[in-house]
Amino acid sequence: MKSSRALLAFVAATAMGSGYAQEDGAPKGVNPKDLVTKVDLIARRDDFQGGVMLDSLTFKYDRGLDAHWGMAIELPLARFKAPGISESGMAESKVKFRRVENSDWGAFLVGGEFVLPTDSKRSLGSGKWQFNPSVGAVLSLTPTVFAFAGYQHFLSVAGRDDAPRINQSQPRLLLAKTSAAGWWVMSDLKYTLDHETSSKTLDVELEAGRMVARDWAVSLRLIESGFDSTRSWGAVVVLRHLF
Repeated sequence: MKSSRALLAFVAATAMGSGYAQEDGAPKGVNPKDLVTKVDLIARRDDFQGGVMLDSLTFKYDRGLDAHWGMAIELPLARFKAPGISESGMAESKVKFRRVENSDWGAFLVGGEFVLPTDSKRSLGSGKWQFNPSVGAVLSLTPTVFAFAGYQHFLSVAGRDDAPRINQSQPRLLLAKTSAAGWWVMSDLKYTLDHETSSKTLDVELEAGRMVARDWAVSLRLIESGFDSTRSWGAVVVLRHLF
Protein backbone atom coordinates (compact mmCIF):
# COMPACT_ATOMS: atom_id res chain seq x y z
CA MET A 1 0.00 0.00 0.00
CA LYS A 2 1.13 3.57 -0.64
CA SER A 3 0.93 4.51 3.03
CA SER A 4 3.11 1.56 4.07
CA ARG A 5 5.71 2.40 1.45
CA ALA A 6 5.75 6.03 2.61
CA LEU A 7 6.39 4.98 6.21
CA LEU A 8 9.17 2.58 5.18
CA ALA A 9 10.83 5.36 3.19
CA PHE A 10 10.61 7.75 6.15
CA VAL A 11 11.97 5.11 8.55
CA ALA A 12 14.86 4.43 6.18
CA ALA A 13 15.69 8.13 5.96
CA THR A 14 15.50 8.36 9.75
CA ALA A 15 17.77 5.38 10.27
CA MET A 16 20.37 6.47 7.70
CA GLY A 17 20.59 9.99 9.10
CA SER A 18 22.43 10.54 12.34
CA GLY A 19 19.66 12.73 13.74
CA TYR A 20 20.55 15.18 16.47
CA ALA A 21 22.11 13.55 19.52
CA GLN A 22 20.37 14.22 22.82
CA GLU A 23 22.88 14.93 25.54
CA ASP A 24 20.42 14.07 28.32
CA GLY A 25 18.73 11.00 26.80
CA ALA A 26 15.86 10.22 24.41
CA PRO A 27 13.96 12.87 22.39
CA LYS A 28 11.61 14.85 24.62
CA GLY A 29 7.86 14.97 24.04
CA VAL A 30 7.59 11.43 22.65
CA ASN A 31 6.80 9.54 25.87
CA PRO A 32 3.26 10.27 27.21
CA LYS A 33 4.79 10.95 30.64
CA ASP A 34 6.99 13.79 29.33
CA LEU A 35 5.89 17.14 30.76
CA VAL A 36 7.56 19.56 28.35
CA THR A 37 6.72 22.89 26.77
CA LYS A 38 6.43 22.63 23.00
CA VAL A 39 4.53 23.77 19.93
CA ASP A 40 3.33 21.29 17.30
CA LEU A 41 2.12 22.17 13.82
CA ILE A 42 0.07 19.13 12.79
CA ALA A 43 -0.98 18.48 9.19
CA ARG A 44 -3.45 15.60 8.81
CA ARG A 45 -5.18 13.89 5.89
CA ASP A 46 -7.96 11.30 6.19
CA ASP A 47 -9.47 9.57 3.15
CA PHE A 48 -12.81 7.81 3.56
CA GLN A 49 -14.93 5.59 1.37
CA GLY A 50 -17.11 7.28 -1.24
CA GLY A 51 -14.62 9.97 -2.18
CA VAL A 52 -14.81 11.76 1.19
CA MET A 53 -11.69 13.58 2.44
CA LEU A 54 -10.86 15.60 5.54
CA ASP A 55 -7.72 17.75 5.74
CA SER A 56 -6.70 19.69 8.83
CA LEU A 57 -3.92 21.93 10.07
CA THR A 58 -3.72 22.17 13.86
CA PHE A 59 -1.72 24.43 16.14
CA LYS A 60 -1.04 22.60 19.42
CA TYR A 61 0.62 24.18 22.45
CA ASP A 62 1.78 21.97 25.33
CA ARG A 63 2.89 23.46 28.62
CA GLY A 64 4.65 21.61 31.42
CA LEU A 65 3.38 23.38 34.53
CA ASP A 66 5.52 21.59 37.13
CA ALA A 67 6.85 18.09 37.89
CA HIS A 68 3.34 16.59 37.90
CA TRP A 69 0.97 18.72 35.80
CA GLY A 70 0.75 19.57 32.13
CA MET A 71 -1.84 21.17 29.86
CA ALA A 72 -2.37 21.68 26.14
CA ILE A 73 -4.62 23.51 23.70
CA GLU A 74 -5.42 22.56 20.10
CA LEU A 75 -6.73 25.04 17.52
CA PRO A 76 -7.50 23.45 14.13
CA LEU A 77 -8.44 24.60 10.66
CA ALA A 78 -10.04 21.98 8.42
CA ARG A 79 -11.39 21.30 4.93
CA PHE A 80 -14.09 18.72 4.20
CA LYS A 81 -14.63 17.41 0.68
CA ALA A 82 -17.24 14.98 -0.62
CA PRO A 83 -18.97 14.57 -3.98
CA GLY A 84 -20.76 17.88 -4.51
CA ILE A 85 -19.57 19.39 -1.19
CA SER A 86 -16.49 21.39 -0.18
CA GLU A 87 -16.38 23.29 3.13
CA SER A 88 -13.49 24.93 4.99
CA GLY A 89 -13.14 26.72 8.30
CA MET A 90 -12.46 26.34 11.98
CA ALA A 91 -12.86 22.84 13.44
CA GLU A 92 -13.57 21.93 17.07
CA SER A 93 -10.94 23.02 19.61
CA LYS A 94 -9.56 21.09 22.59
CA VAL A 95 -8.18 21.94 26.01
CA LYS A 96 -6.30 19.06 27.66
CA PHE A 97 -4.78 18.43 31.07
CA ARG A 98 -2.93 15.56 32.76
CA ARG A 99 -1.23 14.61 35.99
CA VAL A 100 1.82 12.35 35.99
CA GLU A 101 3.13 10.32 38.91
CA ASN A 102 6.57 8.91 38.13
CA SER A 103 7.98 5.73 39.65
CA ASP A 104 10.92 3.36 39.19
CA TRP A 105 8.95 1.26 36.67
CA GLY A 106 7.50 4.13 34.63
CA ALA A 107 4.60 6.46 35.37
CA PHE A 108 0.87 6.62 36.07
CA LEU A 109 -1.21 9.22 34.23
CA VAL A 110 -4.69 10.65 34.69
CA GLY A 111 -6.28 13.48 32.79
CA GLY A 112 -8.80 14.42 30.17
CA GLU A 113 -9.84 16.92 27.56
CA PHE A 114 -12.58 19.46 27.02
CA VAL A 115 -13.83 19.67 23.41
CA LEU A 116 -15.30 23.02 22.39
CA PRO A 117 -17.67 23.09 19.36
CA THR A 118 -15.85 25.93 17.60
CA ASP A 119 -16.49 24.25 14.22
CA SER A 120 -17.74 26.86 11.79
CA LYS A 121 -19.41 24.26 9.51
CA ARG A 122 -21.34 21.16 10.53
CA SER A 123 -19.06 18.92 8.48
CA LEU A 124 -15.98 20.08 10.45
CA GLY A 125 -16.89 18.86 13.94
CA SER A 126 -19.33 17.02 16.17
CA GLY A 127 -21.34 20.09 17.23
CA LYS A 128 -21.11 18.90 20.82
CA TRP A 129 -19.38 20.02 23.99
CA GLN A 130 -17.41 17.05 25.31
CA PHE A 131 -15.54 16.00 28.44
CA ASN A 132 -13.27 13.03 27.75
CA PRO A 133 -11.50 11.61 30.85
CA SER A 134 -8.48 9.34 30.49
CA VAL A 135 -6.19 7.12 32.55
CA GLY A 136 -3.05 5.19 31.66
CA ALA A 137 0.36 3.88 32.63
CA VAL A 138 3.81 3.96 31.04
CA LEU A 139 6.06 0.93 31.56
CA SER A 140 9.78 1.52 30.97
CA LEU A 141 10.92 -1.83 29.52
CA THR A 142 14.50 -0.66 28.87
CA PRO A 143 16.15 2.79 28.89
CA THR A 144 15.11 3.15 25.21
CA VAL A 145 11.90 1.11 24.98
CA PHE A 146 8.58 1.90 26.66
CA ALA A 147 4.98 0.71 26.47
CA PHE A 148 1.83 2.69 27.24
CA ALA A 149 -1.58 1.24 28.06
CA GLY A 150 -4.47 3.63 28.48
CA TYR A 151 -8.22 4.17 28.35
CA GLN A 152 -10.22 7.23 27.33
CA HIS A 153 -13.97 7.78 27.34
CA PHE A 154 -15.57 10.26 24.94
CA LEU A 155 -18.80 11.79 26.21
CA SER A 156 -20.85 14.72 24.96
CA VAL A 157 -22.40 16.90 27.66
CA ALA A 158 -24.15 19.64 25.63
CA GLY A 159 -24.38 21.10 22.14
CA ARG A 160 -26.69 21.17 19.14
CA ASP A 161 -29.85 19.14 19.66
CA ASP A 162 -29.68 17.74 16.13
CA ALA A 163 -26.05 16.55 16.52
CA PRO A 164 -25.57 12.86 17.42
CA ARG A 165 -24.83 12.14 21.08
CA ILE A 166 -21.27 10.95 21.74
CA ASN A 167 -20.59 8.01 24.06
CA GLN A 168 -17.48 6.01 23.14
CA SER A 169 -14.89 3.84 24.89
CA GLN A 170 -11.30 3.66 23.64
CA PRO A 171 -8.59 1.42 25.10
CA ARG A 172 -5.14 2.06 23.64
CA LEU A 173 -1.79 0.26 23.51
CA LEU A 174 1.44 1.93 22.39
CA LEU A 175 4.96 0.51 22.02
CA ALA A 176 7.92 2.77 21.21
CA LYS A 177 11.67 2.67 20.68
CA THR A 178 13.65 5.88 21.19
CA SER A 179 17.31 6.73 20.76
CA ALA A 180 19.75 9.26 22.15
CA ALA A 181 20.79 9.70 18.50
CA GLY A 182 17.57 11.68 18.11
CA TRP A 183 15.07 9.32 16.45
CA TRP A 184 12.06 7.24 17.49
CA VAL A 185 9.61 4.71 16.08
CA MET A 186 6.32 3.54 17.58
CA SER A 187 3.18 1.52 16.98
CA ASP A 188 -0.16 2.70 18.39
CA LEU A 189 -3.32 0.56 18.53
CA LYS A 190 -6.68 2.17 19.33
CA TYR A 191 -9.92 0.20 19.66
CA THR A 192 -13.06 2.34 19.75
CA LEU A 193 -16.52 1.12 20.73
CA ASP A 194 -19.42 3.47 19.99
CA HIS A 195 -22.13 2.80 22.56
CA GLU A 196 -24.71 4.80 20.57
CA THR A 197 -24.39 2.85 17.29
CA SER A 198 -22.66 -0.35 18.55
CA SER A 199 -20.00 0.14 15.86
CA LYS A 200 -16.39 -0.91 16.46
CA THR A 201 -13.21 0.51 14.99
CA LEU A 202 -9.58 -0.58 15.22
CA ASP A 203 -6.98 2.01 14.23
CA VAL A 204 -3.43 0.77 13.61
CA GLU A 205 -1.02 3.69 13.62
CA LEU A 206 2.73 3.64 12.89
CA GLU A 207 5.00 6.62 13.54
CA ALA A 208 8.62 7.48 12.87
CA GLY A 209 10.34 10.73 13.83
CA ARG A 210 13.67 12.38 14.43
CA MET A 211 15.23 15.46 15.93
CA VAL A 212 16.56 17.75 13.21
CA ALA A 213 18.10 20.28 15.62
CA ARG A 214 18.46 20.67 19.38
CA ASP A 215 14.88 21.97 19.72
CA TRP A 216 13.21 20.90 16.45
CA ALA A 217 11.70 17.56 15.44
CA VAL A 218 9.64 16.13 12.58
CA SER A 219 7.53 12.97 12.46
CA LEU A 220 5.25 11.01 10.14
CA ARG A 221 2.33 8.85 11.32
CA LEU A 222 0.31 6.54 9.05
CA ILE A 223 -3.13 5.21 9.95
CA GLU A 224 -4.96 2.10 8.77
CA SER A 225 -8.43 1.29 10.10
CA GLY A 226 -10.56 -1.83 10.29
CA PHE A 227 -13.87 -3.30 11.48
CA ASP A 228 -16.69 -0.77 10.98
CA SER A 229 -14.50 2.18 10.03
CA THR A 230 -15.12 3.95 6.71
CA ARG A 231 -11.57 5.39 6.68
CA SER A 232 -9.41 4.16 3.81
CA TRP A 233 -6.19 5.58 5.22
CA GLY A 234 -4.80 8.53 7.14
CA ALA A 235 -1.50 10.37 7.47
CA VAL A 236 -0.18 12.89 10.01
CA VAL A 237 2.95 15.05 9.67
CA VAL A 238 4.12 16.96 12.75
CA LEU A 239 6.67 19.77 12.95
CA ARG A 240 7.65 20.26 16.61
CA HIS A 241 9.50 23.02 18.42
CA LEU A 242 10.66 22.35 21.99
CA PHE A 243 11.27 25.16 24.47
